Amino acid sequence: MQGVAAAATLALSAVTNSGELLSCGAAPSAEAAMRRLNEARLRGATCRPGTTSTAVPLTWSESLAAAAQVQAAEMARLQRMTHLDSQNRSLAERLRAIGYRYTLAVENVGVGYSSLDDVVEAWLESEGHCENLMNAAVLEFGLACIDAGAADAARERRYWTLVLGAPPRPWPR
Repeated sequence: MQGVAAAATLALSAVTNSGELLSCGAAPSAEAAMRRLNEARLRGATCRPGTTSTAVPLTWSESLAAAAQVQAAEMARLQRMTHLDSQNRSLAERLRAIGYRYTLAVENVGVGYSSLDDVVEAWLESEGHCENLMNAAVLEFGLACIDAGAADAARERRYWTLVLGAPPRPWPR
């Protein structure tokens, strides 16, 4: 679990005007993030009218946390919410670049939410984000939170990235 804590510290950080990394004011631990996301998946959600989905618990992935960290930092630098980085690369391209192998990967982003609970609730209220979070095929995740700008205005410029993935299954023997 020591590696998880180190990854959580890396993935949940902030960028100040000087570009220096600091702790995000809303940074939950990897364990707290896992608990909150899994609570939502086990409770279930109605992403589309008339259908309620539940999903198996997620596990923390240091690789996905690193990917989430990079994208949250990119959004903070660009000062906009986006699924593309400054090189115009999609999630698939970014994951290939870091060597993460997967059968499925999806990404939720958000800006301006003051806490993990707030951003998770917003994702659950958005059809596409809800479907990503409740997708039973994804089994692991990484989360990043970046506060951009001055400390007094950081809450308004808090950038969140959640990357969810399904690693390849081993071939049957």
